[in-house]
Amino acid sequence: MRRTVLVIGCIQGLAIVIFSVFVVINANRVHSTVGFPLAEAIIFAIFGIFITSLGLGIYRENAWALTPFILLQVFSGILATTLMQGANIQERISGTVLLASAVVATLAAVRSRRSTK
Repeated sequence: MRRTVLVIGCIQGLAIVIFSVFVVINANRVHSTVGFPLAEAIIFAIFGIFITSLGLGIYRENAWALTPFILLQVFSGILATTLMQGANIQERISGTVLLASAVVATLAAVRSRRSTK
């Protein structure tokens, strides 16, 4: 289960970091409604790195990593439900995939904690 948490955490973290790059690219390409796209991109990049490091912490059996990882998965679930209500099919598919990965990651994290005791 720890390996599952690590893989999902790395995939989620990488996807968020890639998204942060696209925020900057899209802001330069079209008129952005975001006040300062670079700040938003930096926040998303930090968030992605944080998810990856928490997945690695759970993989290494660090007790401190479980609660923040699960909390970030709850935030991912909230974001996923927002995306699932989107106007186009890409947003709805992205939301569904994000929600599924958040549920699987949460269950794997809880089970990994039980298996180490």
